[in-house]
Amino acid sequence: MKRTMLILASCLCASAYSVTAASAEFAFRDDPETGAMTLYENDAPVFSFVYQARLPDGVDERFRREGYLHPLYDLDGKSITADFPADHPHHRGAWLSWPWMRVRGQQVELWHPSPLRQRFVRWIEQQTAPGQATLIGEHGWILDGDTVGREVVNVTAHSADDTGRAIDLTYLIEAIDEPIEVRGQAQRGYGGLCVRTAQSLQGGQLRTHEGALDGDDDGSRYDWASLSDEHRGIAVFAHPDNPGAPQTWLIRHSYGGILNPQWPGREVATLTPGEPVTLRYRLYIHRGAADQERLEAAYRDWINKAAE
Repeated sequence: MKRTMLILASCLCASAYSVTAASAEFAFRDDPETGAMTLYENDAPVFSFVYQARLPDGVDERFRREGYLHPLYDLDGKSITADFPADHPHHRGAWLSWPWMRVRGQQVELWHPSPLRQRFVRWIEQQTAPGQATLIGEHGWILDGDTVGREVVNVTAHSADDTGRAIDLTYLIEAIDEPIEVRGQAQRGYGGLCVRTAQSLQGGQLRTHEGALDGDDDGSRYDWASLSDEHRGIAVFAHPDNPGAPQTWLIRHSYGGILNPQWPGREVATLTPGEPVTLRYRLYIHRGAADQERLEAAYRDWINKAAE
């Protein structure tokens, strides 16, 4: 765990972001009734972290879950993510999961409900400072009552300007006592970080660093991908230091929308005890339709500052 925290600290230091709204004030507000910790900037919601098991009325009990971000809010305070959508009730805001995992001789998964479950363990840090706020939480991967894996997520939100906001996500994942094998879906490779967007973005414009897409995409390698309409949008940037970079992607706008930089894709990756894997991403939420040059500049600005 000590090594995990050292890596996490280095990621914190690398999250510098130029502040254009230095007067902004951040505050965390906990709501035990809904089991969510919400970050506000000048009383406008930024994101909620669901830390208690959640299940809407009428949904099968097996879909009860915790340990994900929802809602992510746009700059006008409206949710830009979906949770428990009718077409895919296992989709949930921004979350980390895989449809194929093997541990202790059992084939399990975190994508759909299975005997392996994510459970919130504790808050490691809640910190606000001029221009940014950081929330770090720890999850255990529980199988047959035992913790077989650990997931630490660092969410660092930066002050919004007139056009957009950046939110950095750093995941550290590791096996505890025995190796854990993870793999994406066999045919399309999906798994890893997924962002399920609001239904209003269905049919919106998809873009990557290579330009606009005509439709859904499976398995191509990109630096980033975005989905937007004329009013708002969200982009996911994948860090070039991530294992397997540039990562393959699952990109959808045919139902709501989903942006998934896949790791490890169709190949099996093994998590080894004492050797945490780090996955780094930036979410960029913006007003108006996505602009190719602006998104590419925002991506380059992020990786250049992270390298300083």
